[in-house]
Amino acid sequence: MTLVVVQAGVDGDLRGRQGVARTRSRGREALRHAAELASHGPLPFRVSGAGAPLAVETPDGRWYWSLANTRGRVVAAVSSAPVGVDVESLDRPRIAPARAFCDEAELRLIGNADPARTLALWTAKEAVLKKAGCGIAELRECRVARRPRPARVVLEHRGRLHRVTLLRVERHVVAVASDLDPRAVEIAEVPR
Repeated sequence: MTLVVVQAGVDGDLRGRQGVARTRSRGREALRHAAELASHGPLPFRVSGAGAPLAVETPDGRWYWSLANTRGRVVAAVSSAPVGVDVESLDRPRIAPARAFCDEAELRLIGNADPARTLALWTAKEAVLKKAGCGIAELRECRVARRPRPARVVLEHRGRLHRVTLLRVERHVVAVASDLDPRAVEIAEVPR
């Protein structure tokens, strides 16, 4: 089983169409690099009509992928098992309190959540929802199942438990939701 996660910084002015184009370009670079590191080479990354990543069938088997970005950073994953990634900046001007996306039972499990921990939980939920292919439309159905640990959280969604690895890359939180061993998650850098 293979799981490769790659991140890249996005430099320059990120406002407007040029910023969006620069971020998308770095995202494609990160996906290509992740496919290469997975010992596969180029993969035809496609999305559904709803924008969800579609699995890629190859002679070597089925490959899954996920891509996320935030101001100044992109993260991509290529895996032989379903995967979802998300990234958020700790420098966001405003981080919603956990109460905005957690119910009372979840709040009891997570305890006093400072802004960094709250952002990590949000990022973990987004990664699981990307893995499921549904996006944040099902945010309230994605729930904390066990007391979070510093680098891991277990979430329940659609009757299944999902392990999420949480990592810090500079001033960013990265969440990787995968059925593969979360202790094996490492992040590679896209070469400049």
